[in-house]
Amino acid sequence: YEHARQTEGLAPGASVSIIDSGRARHAAPEDAGTPPRPLELVPPEVPWKLPGGAAREGWVKLRYSVLADGSTADIRVIDAAPPGLDAATTISAAAAWRFEPATAGQAAIDWHNNSAVVVFNRETTAHDGWLALAEAYADVAALIADGRFAEAKSRNEQMQQALAFTLEEIALAQMQLAAIEHALGDLHAALAAIRRATEAAIPQLATEEVALALEHRFALEVELGLAVDALETFERRAAFSRVRSRDPLARRAAALRRALEAPETSLTAQGRIDESGRWEHALTWDTFAVGGVNGRNDSLEVECHRRKTQLPFQPDVEVTVPAAWGECGVLLRGQPGTTFTLYEFREPIGQ
Repeated sequence: YEHARQTEGLAPGASVSIIDSGRARHAAPEDAGTPPRPLELVPPEVPWKLPGGAAREGWVKLRYSVLADGSTADIRVIDAAPPGLDAATTISAAAAWRFEPATAGQAAIDWHNNSAVVVFNRETTAHDGWLALAEAYADVAALIADGRFAEAKSRNEQMQQALAFTLEEIALAQMQLAAIEHALGDLHAALAAIRRATEAAIPQLATEEVALALEHRFALEVELGLAVDALETFERRAAFSRVRSRDPLARRAAALRRALEAPETSLTAQGRIDESGRWEHALTWDTFAVGGVNGRNDSLEVECHRRKTQLPFQPDVEVTVPAAWGECGVLLRGQPGTTFTLYEFREPIGQ
């Protein structure tokens, strides 16, 4: 961590960004409907402050529904940073948001699977604790170099809680944590950390830093079978600077593309229920099943733009989502630490 603190910054407070919440599984049907449009996005109060009253930076990512009357419902937190950030004010603010509702034909309809990111900004990125953070970051790096990964993880978490005050500092700490978790063999925790560091809707890192972080993210997504996610990450990485065709990164991406084009290809994503008791995934194809469960899954929710439904969890049972439901994601709930494989198929197996 070597960065001279800047004295200029964004105005204090919070900003709201509506982001894409799904993945186009196929060409949209003619009756796909028109998504809701924001009318009033009330920003929340800053959830916590530093001694002296200065705001601490951070962000909260939400999922929610927009009902036919333009109000929001079923608001939940997908992720947040830094650790310990209280999302209660964000949820309260989102409950007051108003939209021009989605429509199908001339009728207003409910529209689910919407996402937004709320970012909390400081008036200035300068603060008195940056030197202590730099020293703590260097100490953790030394522990990593010595192979003392458990100790490095503990120290990194303490550093995030006590010393990481800006978006850049939070992202750098998460990037470092991803390396630690990877070294410890916890690929799921490593991916969660590197995704926080590289959240596309939040400008956090300098170009060189985010390019390096995206390469790590790509490798983790490949290793966990998240092929489509990995290709999206590769495209983000390639946008920063050219990746030569002979580069191992480009070769792996090309191999993934060829595999996805093969008609017999199925997708196999390795999942794990997180500490909050859930796992979420954007579907690429219409048909899926969950197998290889090690632990306990309690329920399965399919959340699409046009419809959402909750099912009792049944392992190795094929589910096909109608194309008319629009872009979809799945939400599995269960015992934290439960692992499984989610299989996706272009067509139902019986066809």
